[in-house]
Amino acid sequence: MIYLTVSRLHADKVDELKSWFAEMEERADETRATFVQEGVRHELAFLLETSDGTLLVYANELDNVEDA
Repeated sequence: MIYLTVSRLHADKVDELKSWFAEMEERADETRATFVQEGVRHELAFLLETSDGTLLVYANELDNVEDA
């Protein structure tokens, strides 16, 4: 099943989230192993800058949202 969420971020949390994204990339093997354990097949997350602030757009395909 595909899940999509869009969340408004507090301005003071944007840099923290960017750091977390970077860490996930640095630890890509661990990240992928975790996804396999949780039944996540695909994931996409990005930050969208708007005139009202930053939005987190997050989409994933997974077996069971409660397991992931």
